[in-house]
Amino acid sequence: MILILSGGVHKDSMNKKLAQHVEKICHQLNAPAEFIDISAYDLPLLDPSNKSAQKPPKNLLELREKFERANGFYISTPEYNGGITPILSNLLNSVFNFVYFPKNTMAPIINKPALVGSASPSIYGALQACMTLKSQLSHMGAIICPHAVSLSKANDMFDNEGNLSNAEAEKRLMQGVNVLLKLSNMVF
Repeated sequence: MILILSGGVHKDSMNKKLAQHVEKICHQLNAPAEFIDISAYDLPLLDPSNKSAQKPPKNLLELREKFERANGFYISTPEYNGGITPILSNLLNSVFNFVYFPKNTMAPIINKPALVGSASPSIYGALQACMTLKSQLSHMGAIICPHAVSLSKANDMFDNEGNLSNAEAEKRLMQGVNVLLKLSNMVF
């Protein structure tokens, strides 16, 4: 199963649309996939120094189980001050935190493939955020797919149903998803 998430959480987020489109592609290719809305988990801000909060919240345990069951990941992120969004950063830091999970902290992501993407109205397509996310996931032990799919000037690339309407972008995304699926099948 491919776990799909977006660091963009507002209703009209291009990154959420991109992530949901990746889920559609996976289903078209008969690959099990699940998009999760990370804002629905309402995780508290991680504070490792807070000794009274060492027991992970129930919603974090549910989220970690999804990461454990996944064979691979697709994560789409907007750029936020040159990096990933705070909600995505908090989620990754919480799911893979030694305070909550002192044994096998990184186990749910180690040696699993991850494809990174972004959609941005900028001409740079949130490349800096993609690089930051790739670096962070690599540090956590994920196998990074070489095809980061960063869509620039993406505000006009989606139709009213959230489908990608740009043929070149669709082709690049399909190539990236195919690599992710091949790697996830090789790993497991």
